[in-house]
Amino acid sequence: LCSLQDSLAPKLRWFHDELGLTEAERRHVVKQCPQVLASSAGSLLLKVDYLRDEVGLTREQVKRVVRSMPSILIVSTENLQVKIDFLHEELGVPLSSIPKLLVKAPAV
Repeated sequence: LCSLQDSLAPKLRWFHDELGLTEAERRHVVKQCPQVLASSAGSLLLKVDYLRDEVGLTREQVKRVVRSMPSILIVSTENLQVKIDFLHEELGVPLSSIPKLLVKAPAV
């Protein structure tokens, strides 16, 4: 039990430090997508950086997307890029509108 707590505590703290999630929000994320606990901090950070740097979400927008759809953190960045390319190229969604779209409907 102690080693489990030792391994999970830093990850749960990461959700607070990196995304600003409260304890209740962290519980919600883990309940909705327990696989995030198996992901490395580096992998999670890669997804968050992608959402910020490539998609253009703010820290608050990333937080809202993760709260709404925690599984976005276990999707590969390549898969996310395919979806964004589809929205932009096939459906004509302007790149500047994609952050707002993801916040309102992260399952897109």
